[in-house]
Amino acid sequence: MMRISRPNPWLLLLLAGQLLLLLHASRHDSVTVDEFALLPAGLAKLQHGTDVFWLNPVNPPLVPMLQAAPLYLGGERIDRAAIGPERPEARWEAGLSFMRERPDRYRGLFAGARAVTMAFALLTTLLLYALMRTIVPGRRVALGAAALAAFGPNLIGHGHLATVDSAFTCFTLAVVVCIARLTQRAHPTQGPARAASDRRAGFAMTALLTLSLAGA
Repeated sequence: MMRISRPNPWLLLLLAGQLLLLLHASRHDSVTVDEFALLPAGLAKLQHGTDVFWLNPVNPPLVPMLQAAPLYLGGERIDRAAIGPERPEARWEAGLSFMRERPDRYRGLFAGARAVTMAFALLTTLLLYALMRTIVPGRRVALGAAALAAFGPNLIGHGHLATVDSAFTCFTLAVVVCIARLTQRAHPTQGPARAASDRRAGFAMTALLTLSLAGA
């Protein structure tokens, strides 16, 4: 029978603090240039499918479409004729048209999209905690790593915007967690020296990955 452990109260406190910072930053910051182009493109792809996947080809479509889902469910639509034929850098024209057609509610539309990004940011903290619990005994190191993720300025800075950075960090870390868990199951009877060596290597890998993603 699978055991369901009680959530760590300190981890919950970290997540609550992170969420408060993300919400404050989201309320404080106006729409950025990346969001200006990403969200309308995501909404267009969600509505019209592969016919407009050429719009904003710089970023894969999944994350912008997820961020645009609250808008789509709320009834927002983009006219296909307004997008026009395929052409370079049409994302800026689509973004400008999207803004001009919604002057009274434009800023508010990004709240739902940013909420999706915040969910990725919170999940990143949980994944980092899970990874450290896998490769390092005890909870203190895992809580320390989670605190760095929860309150890191760069992660907070990207974690409240409707861009792809936070989701990329989350997805990459999820892959690392899966690899760590599978590796641990593949060597259940390894000796203490091998286990210690693997933990050191895992800790170094996690630190480098976290730093590189935080600075991306």
